[in-house]
Amino acid sequence: MRSKERPMRRGAKLSKAKLEAKRPAAPKSRKDEGVRVRDLEKRLGEALEQQTATAEVLRIISSSQADTQPVFDNIVESAVRLCAGVVGAVFTSDGERIYLRADFGSRPETREAVRSHYPIPLDRAHIAGRAILDADVVHVPDIEAPDAAPEGSRVIARMVGYRSALASPMFRAGRPIGVIFVCRRDPGPFSDEQVRLLRTFADQAVIAIENVRLFNETKEALEQQTATSDILRVISSSPTDVQTVFETIARSATTLCEADLSGLYSFDGDLIHFAAEHGRTPVETAAAQRAFPQPPSRLSVTARAILTAAVVQVADVSEEPELADSLRMFRTVLSVPMLRDGRPLGAITVARRVVRPFTNKQIELLQTFADQAVIAIENVRLFNETKEALEQQTATSEILRVIASSPTDMQPVFETIVRNAARLCNGIGAALFRTDGVMLEHPVNYGTTPDVFAEIARHYPMRLDASTAVESSIGKAILTRSVVQITDAEDPSVPSFTQSVARAVGFRSQLSVPMLKDGEPVGGIVVVRREVGKEALERQIATSEILRVISSSPTDIQPVFDTIMRSTLRLCGAKFAVTYRYDGDQLYVVAHESLTPEMLALLKARYPQPPSRETATGVSVLERQIVHIPDGSEDDVPAASREFASQQGWGSMLAVPLLRDGQSVGNIAVARVERQPFSEQQIALVQTFADQAVIAIENVRLFKELETRNAELTT
Repeated sequence: MRSKERPMRRGAKLSKAKLEAKRPAAPKSRKDEGVRVRDLEKRLGEALEQQTATAEVLRIISSSQADTQPVFDNIVESAVRLCAGVVGAVFTSDGERIYLRADFGSRPETREAVRSHYPIPLDRAHIAGRAILDADVVHVPDIEAPDAAPEGSRVIARMVGYRSALASPMFRAGRPIGVIFVCRRDPGPFSDEQVRLLRTFADQAVIAIENVRLFNETKEALEQQTATSDILRVISSSPTDVQTVFETIARSATTLCEADLSGLYSFDGDLIHFAAEHGRTPVETAAAQRAFPQPPSRLSVTARAILTAAVVQVADVSEEPELADSLRMFRTVLSVPMLRDGRPLGAITVARRVVRPFTNKQIELLQTFADQAVIAIENVRLFNETKEALEQQTATSEILRVIASSPTDMQPVFETIVRNAARLCNGIGAALFRTDGVMLEHPVNYGTTPDVFAEIARHYPMRLDASTAVESSIGKAILTRSVVQITDAEDPSVPSFTQSVARAVGFRSQLSVPMLKDGEPVGGIVVVRREVGKEALERQIATSEILRVISSSPTDIQPVFDTIMRSTLRLCGAKFAVTYRYDGDQLYVVAHESLTPEMLALLKARYPQPPSRETATGVSVLERQIVHIPDGSEDDVPAASREFASQQGWGSMLAVPLLRDGQSVGNIAVARVERQPFSEQQIALVQTFADQAVIAIENVRLFKELETRNAELTT
């Protein structure tokens, strides 16, 4: 409510205060009004100029999504102009050092001198460092005043020519990542408005940094996805050839990891092989090809990654005296292993010619490429295995078809057999021999010219006796009823007759397998290869030997198990091997090789027993899968197996289940002293032995069932 004034009595006098209040105000002078207007106009002009500068910075930010430099240049120029400065700079920091990103106003003769000081350690020796460490504005009205500024800043101030400075930190997620710095020639404080303005520019600089970071991250992610898609496309279009995939990966690794060169290496369990490269000079490529294959050692970053099955990065090769001299041409090297089930199949290596460690993102990207390389290797392996199995089935069917269509003529059958034997064993030729126990005939040959065959055939029929076994590998195979292999026909120990045939045909390695009927030889088959072969032949021979034992022991499984144990121990370079049978309840030790008396006593005391998850064998049986332990001392190794490894001195172990219709019926366990993974070939070989053991078990079971039925029918 409004208060009501009392009416004045007639004749009353106004008080002095009321009289003063009633008097009209004196008009302001035109001079004062002009000053006020000019001040408003100045402030309006400054505000407009600041808004214009801010808008210009935002425009440059939007048009420079991939590059902060134009933004930094514009910000520092605007900050110097609007803060009445003479020089300015933008600095960023990685938490350890300060980097000069942009500067404005310095004289040409001092600009390079100032720039040469950077980067500098992030400490309190400079105003910029103090602003970052304190996470606050640093305002120095007079650098030359006592204790006003660090000595480092004074040196630069005298060099450039300024007395006052203002530094505003740039914040990202509450953490200072840089600073904007403005200086004046004369001493004197900056206004509050100028401090606020510099903070605004600092915020805009952070926006620019974040924009570029997000843009680059998006771009990198897109490039990585594109590279990944390209590699997967190549994998799908090259099911039989891993080389194209390797070359694509090498090219992508070099580009996306910002490396100078890259290399892909495969590992067969014994040797490292040079598989693909990108970025090397022709001289460097030739040198790498000469250096491989080679066994893994600590002389190579690639070999270290393979040996440890872990990522290895050497930031500066010059500081690693153990590395081979051939690596001295590179400075930073990164190698990522290609792992399958924890076992190294090779490695991808990238290198730079300058010291610049690879980032965590680049390491993760290289690991993705390594995973894709493993997918490609597995694809090709599975494709080839399927192809080989199909080829073998086709060959068997073809032979059976020829047998059925030629009941009175064995020649077409023999020709079909030798042709398929040469093809499926990767041979250049094959031959079949027959014997009546007295003479050795050579009716069929494949892969040689008619002239060469005629020259060989003139030595047959040949008497089959002790001298034949000395001069002829097939004669020895037939007489000894065993497989005979010649890994190098030029070896002085090879008989002269065999050497002359090898030179005529053009082969270096030979495999001779007897044909047995009821344990008696009726002939033999020979396959030859152009190259010297040892390990592949040994595996094929071991497999053939086990099949021979299976066929010759239809009622007794023990000889098969014993043969498998001997072959496993020899071909896997193992310390001992054990075969177990499983009846669905208990595990039984049924065969072993090279066990010490102490180990044998320990196994006899423990078995039979139910399979336990405390042992590698038990896990393999229960899970119906391979258990591979490259290092028996690791914490994730089943407790009983880890204790057994410590007591008995084995370093690595492999347990392979015997599976029949998907159910475990036993296990083959093999261990060796070295803490080193079993190779892919060794694991595949033990799997083959496990399959053959199951075949033998089934054969014996079926044979005994047949005997039982026959006995029932005759009673």
